[in-house]
Order: sequence, then C-alpha cells, then structure tokens
Amino acid sequence: MNALVLLNHPAALPVLGGLLGTLSTASLARAGYGRTRHAHSHPTFYRNLTQRIRAWWAMVAVFALSCLVGTAGPVVLFAGVSFLALRELVSQMSTERADHGSLLWIFYAVLPAQYLLIGLGQLQWFAIFAPVAGLAIIVVRNLIAGDAENFLSRTSQTYLAAMLTIYAIGYVPAIAQLGTSLVAGIGLLLFFTICAQASDVLQYLSGNLFGKRALSPHISPNKTLEGAIGGILATGLLAAALHGLTPVSIGVAALLGMAISLLGICGDLFLSAIKRDLGVKDFSTSIPGHGGVLDRVDSLVFAAPVFFWPMTGLL
Repeated sequence: MNALVLLNHPAALPVLGGLLGTLSTASLARAGYGRTRHAHSHPTFYRNLTQRIRAWWAMVAVFALSCLVGTAGPVVLFAGVSFLALRELVSQMSTERADHGSLLWIFYAVLPAQYLLIGLGQLQWFAIFAPVAGLAIIVVRNLIAGDAENFLSRTSQTYLAAMLTIYAIGYVPAIAQLGTSLVAGIGLLLFFTICAQASDVLQYLSGNLFGKRALSPHISPNKTLEGAIGGILATGLLAAALHGLTPVSIGVAALLGMAISLLGICGDLFLSAIKRDLGVKDFSTSIPGHGGVLDRVDSLVFAAPVFFWPMTGLL
C-alpha cells in the first residue's frame, strides 16, 4: 500500500521534525522582530518576511502531503508546477498567432504525456519523449501555420520553454522512481528537494553575512561570490546530515549536496538572464514574497536532471 509512504522511511521523521522546527523558529523570530521599532520603521521588509515564511509553511505542507501517498503524489504535484511555470513563462514571451497551435499541443498533449510516463515508471521513454516528440510537434505545427517570419526564434523559444518547465522539472518526481523500493525513492526525493531549496536560503544568509563581490552583476546583482561559496559549502554539510535519506555514504552525500547547490545557482542565473531579456523582475506574483512558481523552482532545472542520472549509477 502507498499510504503514508514517507513516514515509513527511518530517517523521515527526524528530517520532518527538523523542517517543522526550522519553520517554527523562523515564525517565532518574525513575531519577535515584529514587536521591535525596526520592524515599524521598515514595514515593507517586515511584510515581505511575513509573506515568505507563510509561503514556506504552505509549500512544505503541500510537498510533504504529496510524498505521503507515494510516487503518484509528487507526479501530480509537479505536473501542476510544470503547467503553472509554463504558463508564467509563455505569458512573458513574445508569441504570435502562428505559435498558438504548437503551444496548445505542448500544454495539453506533451505535458500530460510526459508526466504519465513518469507515473508509469517508463523512465527510458520519459527521457526522450519531450525532447524528441516536443520538438517535432512544435516544428510541424509551426510549419502548418505557414508563417516563416521569425520562424527560428519563435520555434526555439517555444522549445526552450517546454524543456525548462516540462522536461527539466519533470526530473524531480522521476527521482522518486529511483531506489530499491518505493520508500527509498521517496527518501531520495526528499533529500534532493531539501538540499535544492535550502541552498537558496543558505546562499542568501551567506551573502548577507559575508557578501562583497557580485557573482554576476549584469544578470543578478544581489547574488554574491561569497554567498554562492558559503551556500555550496553549507548545503554540503546539510546533505551530509541528511545522508540517512539516501543509500550513499556521508562523503558522497556531501558531494551530491554541493553539486545540487552549484547547479541550483546556474539555474537561478539562467532564469534571471531570461527575465532580464524579457524585462521583468519576476515571472508572476502567484507566491507572495517569492515571485512566481518558476521563480521558486528555477534552482531545479539543471540540478534535477544532473542529480537523477549519476544517482542511477550509484544505486
């Protein structure tokens, strides 16, 4: 039975307890800060902090509940994430009438088929379906539309949008298909997701404490080299502490954590460059304090595929 799969993992309860403790501490700290004079003189910062912490409570709760029921929960959850992320990205792109047909196919054929393959455990087909079938559908549909103006750029941006939001993000629930059992797979998913999301927070804290030099001033001026290095090292330590969720040693878990953090930074910068090109600060405002769905999962687009394939060789 899939009922409460997550809680059957021996390391899950301590990890979930740690998450609840961290969020509770953040909530108490926010409440204490709210009574200070500084909070009243900086209402925008306090409001943003409140929104971020409340959003984290909601996101952790939804993710944990999806993992309780086994692999089907994350598949459904991230199918929704992909749909919303794709909608956010497409809404910011310059599309023409000739693109509408291919976009409809991407939204309502490629996306559900890709996640169906993940849910059925057909990972060999999942790995090639969206890149091959998605490209074929976009090209053929755009050819049928008969508009050659900006054909290359229009086709390329639609394909890139599909690869980022459907193919790359789809690797997150696919991680739960790895492992020697359903419980082990959910443990790997929990390990990856915590490392990827915690890395963002750890980079932010490291940057505020030690940051001096901008990592990429023309793309993401608030991200610092010291923050990136501190976040990578801190994520490695966190991954070592979470190694019980994986079948690998503490050392290998630490290396995986640092790789997840590094690739998360690359994903963040890549999506930031796209936002700069599109002239937007965030892809949407659907998650208060965090921007849009794609803003929240940008660190996953490179980290999830790269984590998935080496892990298949380590199991």
